[in-house]
Amino acid sequence: GYLELARRNLERNERFDEGVRLARKALELDPAPRDRALAHFLLADFYSRLGRHDLSRQHADLGRQATQ
Repeated sequence: GYLELARRNLERNERFDEGVRLARKALELDPAPRDRALAHFLLADFYSRLGRHDLSRQHADLGRQATQ
């Protein structure tokens, strides 16, 4: 699904904007906690690579909260 496609973009180190869109789409679908955490961690990675460290930290925190 959306998270797998986003992860593929991250692994290939390409198309970060599309990866953000895919991970956000996954979150819109109200996923299970594990997938919600993964989506936030993917967003943290994408935003870090895009130089948006504020959003990266925010999504890293949300990912950790989703695992609790």
